[in-house]
Amino acid sequence: MRMTEAFAETAAAVAPVIWLVGAVEYQQVTKRYMEARRADEVRLQERLRALEAGDDSSEDVGAPSPSRWALISLYAAWGMVSVTLAAATMRALSWLATPTSGDEPGTALFCYLSISVGLAVVTLLPVALLVAQALVAARRGGRLERRIRELRTQAGSQRQAAPSAGGEGNAA
Repeated sequence: MRMTEAFAETAAAVAPVIWLVGAVEYQQVTKRYMEARRADEVRLQERLRALEAGDDSSEDVGAPSPSRWALISLYAAWGMVSVTLAAATMRALSWLATPTSGDEPGTALFCYLSISVGLAVVTLLPVALLVAQALVAARRGGRLERRIRELRTQAGSQRQAAPSAGGEGNAA
């Protein structure tokens, strides 16, 4: 692999586009995450109030929002990729601006790898995040559903115990 004018021009043009697409994508991921967290909080508070009031007829909470650590991991990866994309862009532009630039295989390889990894992170990491969200939601949702069933069972047994304790007064 060697640096050529066509390759440097392409690298200098493509790297910022990948960065821009990634920035928009990760902003959308953050927006969806924050909306999901707010909705989870509201649902959990409503469900808890209903259960505390003895009403077990309200809807189940549903699957929770994605993990905060998944979002932090996503941004850590995106931060590293952003730095390498910026460096690749600057190296390609620097190579183009220097009239005596040689083949510089190391620079060509760095630009190639930066753009390849950037493209992979922009396309594959959000998909991986969605899969991780689904797996975490399934696990957490199962725990919440078990807890809700336990509370419903307790509420049901308390209702059954209440009429039998005051059953004499109801018969009259």
